[in-house]
Amino acid sequence: MRWTPTWTWALLALACLLSVLATRQAHTVGDDSEYLLMNQSLLEHGSVDVREGDTFALLVNLPKPWRGHERRLLRRTPPRGYFESKDGSLHSYHFPFYSLAALPLKGLLHLFGLDESRVFQYTNVLWLVFALFSLRSVVAPSVLWLAFLTPALWYLVNASPESFVFSLGLLGTASYLGGRYRTSILWYSLGAMQFQPLLFVAAAVSLRAFGELADDGFSRSAKARYAASVMALVAVGLAPMLWLFLLFGTPNLVAQEGLASWGHMTYKRFESLFFDLNLEMITYVPGYLLLLAPAIGLRLRNLVRHRRFVPMLEVVLLALGILATTATSNWNSGMTGPSRYVVCFLPPILMLIASDLRDRDLLSRSPSWTKWTLAAALGLQLLAVGSRGVFEYRGASYNQHNRIAQLVLSRWPYVYSPEV
Repeated sequence: MRWTPTWTWALLALACLLSVLATRQAHTVGDDSEYLLMNQSLLEHGSVDVREGDTFALLVNLPKPWRGHERRLLRRTPPRGYFESKDGSLHSYHFPFYSLAALPLKGLLHLFGLDESRVFQYTNVLWLVFALFSLRSVVAPSVLWLAFLTPALWYLVNASPESFVFSLGLLGTASYLGGRYRTSILWYSLGAMQFQPLLFVAAAVSLRAFGELADDGFSRSAKARYAASVMALVAVGLAPMLWLFLLFGTPNLVAQEGLASWGHMTYKRFESLFFDLNLEMITYVPGYLLLLAPAIGLRLRNLVRHRRFVPMLEVVLLALGILATTATSNWNSGMTGPSRYVVCFLPPILMLIASDLRDRDLLSRSPSWTKWTLAAALGLQLLAVGSRGVFEYRGASYNQHNRIAQLVLSRWPYVYSPEV
């Protein structure tokens, strides 16, 4: 029996499902409390503004180890992460798409008296399984494994949207590689509802979509409709800004409250997203870095030799999206393990890598070199993810440097100067 991408997908799906049964989040972290409360409010009264009784209804359904921490956060006035809107109601500054996506499962768990605290854990796994299933038809099994062996696995147990956004990005990447550019834009725009910098990726994919208008088979009216649909799909990602404007009178509550500023954007932060030893790609996704360099190199070569501008513009827009994440004032994100910004940008990076691997195979450029590099990348990812716990992060917290950083700081302190 021949091994196929479907078998690879089935194996990965089984691993994800078993991880849910075997692992429970030890405690809530980051923005978990806000998404949990929005999800509870939706179940209680169909809206995301917090009302009397919502907090109590949530706390009684949480496991005991979570309750003390969550009670301190949610019984503030207003609860942590919530602000008073123009009409006096209390809303989170996070867009509720993630909490809304988990609502059907929350309703089922509530209906059958099952553990509602795991609603986001189950939601994360279902979306990741769906994303890997979609990706299996457009990439080789080795690339499917590359998509699987990432720090996104550590976020499956969290009630925060990193894994969810990662899955939406994988769906966008699958559609892109399948030539379904408008569908890809939609997935990335949906991801941008929870992680705004992905709008740059949606814009990058729109360049490919607009490129299809050069086809002579389109009439003038068909071209106009197609262009309008592409712009509308990109605009989907602007929904959070409209939401905040209607509630608070500003499209960017984070900036208004001093939680983000253009002044925080620096080259050092941008560079550290790739090479910081504690938080970023070189430590947690070295295989991606190994494959990203030749992918960008091929696009640069096509720009110089063949005047193909769109592939390189995609790289530029991706870089601008990564740069936009550095505007936050809370640079380490209050999370454990790798920066969540890296996790959310892995699918578009995989999009560049998979596109490069496909082009090299089609053009018969160094096929043996490509295979060896891909094998090395998979080995690095297996080591990076497996050594810290496949489905549960067991590395150092933000209160201490990881082993690699400790080694460098003890022997060559001039090489590494982390931002605090």
